[in-house]
Amino acid sequence: MLGIARMESVKKVGRIAGKAILYFELVTTVILLIAVGLAKYTGIGKDAPVAGADARDLEGMSQGIDFHELILHAVPKNIFAAFGEGNLLGAITFALLVGVAMAAIGEKSKPFADVLESVSTVMFKVVGYVIRVAPLGVLGFISFDVAHYGFGNLRSLAGFVAVVYAGLAIVIGVLFPLIATLYRIRYVAC
Repeated sequence: MLGIARMESVKKVGRIAGKAILYFELVTTVILLIAVGLAKYTGIGKDAPVAGADARDLEGMSQGIDFHELILHAVPKNIFAAFGEGNLLGAITFALLVGVAMAAIGEKSKPFADVLESVSTVMFKVVGYVIRVAPLGVLGFISFDVAHYGFGNLRSLAGFVAVVYAGLAIVIGVLFPLIATLYRIRYVAC
């Protein structure tokens, strides 16, 4: 909301949004291809113990996108229900509409923008707290896994972590510098 409200014109918002969506889709597709390529190359997960898994849990996952439902979820009946249900598309649509309205109103929306800025600052602080405590949760998860399944899973987990870091290194060390070079942006600040 704040980002859109601070734009100088709604036309600029549309152009930037279009470019951002295109960039997001292209880069995400390349990153997914890198991830699938690494998974195929390393064979990660090939020997995962899935004997107890039930194939019926996967039913319905291969269904296509219902564009009618997609559009209906994009415009929520109740914004608070959309947040509660995890309807991210509805929340984003709501934020876009409020941001455009704030930009159109101009200076009169400043008190509301100040409230949003304050809420944003508080939420970032809360996320910071969660990030600081997250390693304890990971330690608890690993402890539970070792207690129930033994140390064998740790080897698989370490392999998975190594593949994830290799993928991150490719994205940060190859893909992003290529994009920065393409747009003539300095990637490394010295």
